[in-house]
Amino acid sequence: MHIERRHLLFAIIIISALQLVNAYSPSFIQLPVGSLPRGIVINPSTNVGYVADYGNGNVTFVNLGSRSIINEVNAGSGIEGIALSPDNAYVYVTNYNGSSISAINTNTYAVTKIPITNSTPYGIAITPNGEYAYVTSPGIPVNGIQPNSTVYVVSLQTDKPVAEIKVGRGAQGIAISPNGRFAYVANYDDSSVSIINTTTNKVISVIAVGYGVDNIAISPNGDYVYTSNYNLPLELYLGRQFNGSSSIIDGRTNKFVKTVIAGEGPDAVAVSPTGAYAYVTNAGDGTISIINTTTNNVTGTIVAGGFAKSFFDGIAISSNGNYAYLADPYNNTLEIIDLRLVAVEPPKFSVIPVVSTPQSLNSTPSAPSQSSGSGKSSSGTAPTTPTVSQQAGSSPNYTIIYAMMGVIIILLVLVIALLMRRSGK
Repeated sequence: MHIERRHLLFAIIIISALQLVNAYSPSFIQLPVGSLPRGIVINPSTNVGYVADYGNGNVTFVNLGSRSIINEVNAGSGIEGIALSPDNAYVYVTNYNGSSISAINTNTYAVTKIPITNSTPYGIAITPNGEYAYVTSPGIPVNGIQPNSTVYVVSLQTDKPVAEIKVGRGAQGIAISPNGRFAYVANYDDSSVSIINTTTNKVISVIAVGYGVDNIAISPNGDYVYTSNYNLPLELYLGRQFNGSSSIIDGRTNKFVKTVIAGEGPDAVAVSPTGAYAYVTNAGDGTISIINTTTNNVTGTIVAGGFAKSFFDGIAISSNGNYAYLADPYNNTLEIIDLRLVAVEPPKFSVIPVVSTPQSLNSTPSAPSQSSGSGKSSSGTAPTTPTVSQQAGSSPNYTIIYAMMGVIIILLVLVIALLMRRSGK
């Protein structure tokens, strides 16, 4: 069959235009990784993501630039938590079924097991100096009752536990302040956060937060601590999923600030490296709630890619704040969202309820303020006046812009083709 040269050129231009439009379209990508991925951390120096796979005990190394699998390293049994050393040399994971944590060399892939006798390691956080790992161990329920949990302090120089700290029931997520002074522990069954002084390894305060507190993230400057509260009691009692919440603690005073409403079943939380936003993944409805860290209000909701069914169990934000990486055990995928392009919907609540919560569950004093002249009240109860949600500051939506670019490109191609056709007559 004879094809004229101008027709071939026309076809090439059209295909190139479509590829260009597609390349700049908002990206919602699902990358298959392991079995039951539960969490992810990112090495900012190499742009490699490390995904903890509960189902097969592997850690999947992902090149986030090319979006390809580099390696899969077997690290234990029942991997739950994951953390990266400050020098990016090791990635640490907890082996819930193996009473241990594993250290994986990020260059050689060599694995070192660190036993923690009679434990159920779950969450993990590394001190900023890289000397210690703080590991939550919720324990095994007895007759359906969750016992008080333990936080193990593990020396990463000797690879041995050096302290045990009793906290609330069902301890899961844990985070350490950027200055290394405090560890914050999410007590799932107690709906509370235990605050540990890392110098004395003593609990200095226990703050009541939303139901089913699961994970914790801290802003880069340490000013605020954000939780994801799954809201499990309502789900069990009424047999359906309800909106959960995120509680906010002032990291300078270790005082409760307020609780804001998120989506259904909040499971994980991360703060962008820029500190502008906190992102709460909602496992129940496959969305992400955006919290503006200036107003500490929910300012928008991301419908995460419109996937038929998603269950987000972990989240990490790229070092430039442009991408969100979500561990989805329902689909066994790592889901990648371009936050610059994604459509942001208004929050479900135009007015964000501020939930009054007791400041402390025990009589131990809260930590002294780390900032001079803060002038903050020592009152233990947050104000009950509703705070109006601020829409400004949500992630920008460039979808329309790129669609218009695509239309313009195609129109230009048609004009060029028409001129070529006339010149060929």
